[in-house]
Amino acid sequence: MNQTAEIVRSSWGKIDLTRVLNTRKFDFGELQKMPGWIQELRGNHVPETEEYNISSLVFRSLKPFHPHRLDKVLREGFDDLLRSKGLLWVAGSNAAMVWAQAGGAVDLQSGNWLHGNVDPSEWPAHLEQYKANRYGDKRVELVFIAQNLNKADLTKRLEDALVTEEEYQLGEEGWAQFIGES
Repeated sequence: MNQTAEIVRSSWGKIDLTRVLNTRKFDFGELQKMPGWIQELRGNHVPETEEYNISSLVFRSLKPFHPHRLDKVLREGFDDLLRSKGLLWVAGSNAAMVWAQAGGAVDLQSGNWLHGNVDPSEWPAHLEQYKANRYGDKRVELVFIAQNLNKADLTKRLEDALVTEEEYQLGEEGWAQFIGES
């Protein structure tokens, strides 16, 4: 809406704060004259999500991904994916993995699940719902934002990459075999 706004690029939120704070560059009077503002007020502005067919999908599972089937999905890639992030649970791995992707940049960091490491009485309140689960807070929780997103296809691809019910019954000790398989 403000075509004269200065765009300041940053990496991982690191920026010289003097470039964005107390710059005295904002002029509400000038902003009101801009065509985007008027179009928005009149209800004529088409949001970019509609104009460019951008939508999102949240995928959740209390079953882990099978490592080889997940690898296959990742190698096949995702059409028109703009952004994705969330928690990955991979069978055979004890790590809680935090996935973050924007464009061609992907970051995967590992951490620890609370299950098996922290007494459930000390878990944060927002994880209360997971205390009764067989594997506690271990879960898959991902959000995908894409252009022309085929939600049904992506959901099926992700569901097919999870462990099967038979594999799930093997439990964590049984899942260790998946890591060594080719």
